Amino acid sequence: REIAALGIANLASAFTQGFAVNGTNSRTAVGESAGGRTQVTGIAAAATIAIILLAFTWPLQFIPRVALAAVLVTAGASLFNWSAVAAIRRISRREFVIAMTATVGVVAVGPMNAVLVAVALALVSFVQQASRPGSETLGTIPGQPGFHALARNPDASVPPGLVLFRFDGPVIFFNAPHFKREVQRAVEAAGPGLRWFVIDLLPVNMIDATGLYAVQEVCDDLRQRGIVAGAAARTAQWADWAAKRGLSERVEGMRFFPTLRQALVAYDTEIVRATARSGTGVRRGGA
Repeated sequence: REIAALGIANLASAFTQGFAVNGTNSRTAVGESAGGRTQVTGIAAAATIAIILLAFTWPLQFIPRVALAAVLVTAGASLFNWSAVAAIRRISRREFVIAMTATVGVVAVGPMNAVLVAVALALVSFVQQASRPGSETLGTIPGQPGFHALARNPDASVPPGLVLFRFDGPVIFFNAPHFKREVQRAVEAAGPGLRWFVIDLLPVNMIDATGLYAVQEVCDDLRQRGIVAGAAARTAQWADWAAKRGLSERVEGMRFFPTLRQALVAYDTEIVRATARSGTGVRRGGA
């Protein structure tokens, strides 16, 4: 309500040749600390200021400016939410450093420059984190729905020779090399018995040109090793995106499945059961 009142007052001043109205949080804090609870506080403050301006300006010249600064600092300190700062530190040390940099920057270089520095640090932090998304290989747990990370769930498993790979982020220009390294790591961990490598596209909400080339290089490398490359989830979006840009040939030879579950069923039907019928064994991959 206070912000709305200031806005209306400034609009009115434009049509009445008045001065722009301004206010700060520290002034509100001073009024609240003095016991003010209603709009009468503002009226009393305005009347007091008017009286001082009319009758007491001469003695005010002897008051040091630091005294006014001390009043504002004391009032502003009450607005600092220490519990929120402690919570930010527990949740993310990176965000805590950015918040403290902005706070110190307001004193050192001014509020506008401090905000610009904080925004720049936040962008750098975002790019740094987005450039190295997490990845994991998935499996199923008997009696439990969904797919689970093999590293965190000892009971999770997949059929031998299959890797269900999840990359937790977009595949774009600044993390495409990381994507290829993570795929390579998962392939090497699976061992020589790997038959199918299926990428879960559900967390991949964006792929740019560099990312598409990275996926193509991964698929080409898998095919050269005799491994079937596949993708599950978001397959319709992927196909539409590639078709509209004339890039469908970039992912030729890749198997697409609507869900990871269907990819698992297809592997079970085409590989596991066929191998069992033929009487040959399937060497176990790292899944």
